Amino acid sequence: MERFERGQARVALMSIKPCFAAEIFEGRKRYEFRRVRVSLGPGDTVVVYESAPVSLVTGHFTVDSVCTGPPSEIAMLEGRKRARGYVISYLNGAVTASAIRLVDARKWAEAVTLSVATGLARPPQAYQFLAGETDGLLRPY
Repeated sequence: MERFERGQARVALMSIKPCFAAEIFEGRKRYEFRRVRVSLGPGDTVVVYESAPVSLVTGHFTVDSVCTGPPSEIAMLEGRKRARGYVISYLNGAVTASAIRLVDARKWAEAVTLSVATGLARPPQAYQFLAGETDGLLRPY
């Protein structure tokens, strides 16, 4: 299993199912799992776009670390037994998987549309880095 370290922090927009976003903002979910190697690093900020039926940007979190490796090893990072079964099923068939350890998750007081938050017309399938000025993006919570 590899751990990535990175220099300057960046801001990325990530599509997350509403049920998992709720767990993130409630502090129950400590890792976001992906079926591919991600290019996120410690200190990066991830802005959360909750997919349908919510379809809004609802908050953000900070990347603490990223582990990448075989799906069977990555799934073991999920400490909750019930959730681990889902993660194993989700990662099944992937060649390499990533676990994004998240900290400082903040749900915004007011959710906003994707176009207002980022100027994008469509959400990313997985995630994408946001270019340009993002200081005003991280709203009060």
